[in-house]
Amino acid sequence: MRVPEKYPSWREGTGKFDPEQPFEFADALDKYQAVYWARVRAFSTTAVKPLKVGRIYKGTEIEIDCYVTERIRELYQAGKLAVDDYVLVQFVDGDPNKPLAVEKAYKSW
Repeated sequence: MRVPEKYPSWREGTGKFDPEQPFEFADALDKYQAVYWARVRAFSTTAVKPLKVGRIYKGTEIEIDCYVTERIRELYQAGKLAVDDYVLVQFVDGDPNKPLAVEKAYKSW
């Protein structure tokens, strides 16, 4: 299982990114309760984890196979979810083996 990037280097209390502060893999394990954004890479209606999403981590594309909510499945079937769209991914019960795409996100930046 590849670990998705969580905004790794925020200065405490300032809300500003600090590129000098390195990201530690062990810190990511404590942050599986967070919600992450990722780009849709593929959708397979026959797979157990039907949605493949990708995210950039330290300059490398990380791909994760995700479970999906009924809402995500409906969006895909209606043609409103396509490759390169953004989705929000959460880990069920903080388990890194249970990524779940919960909603489509709309890029506004």
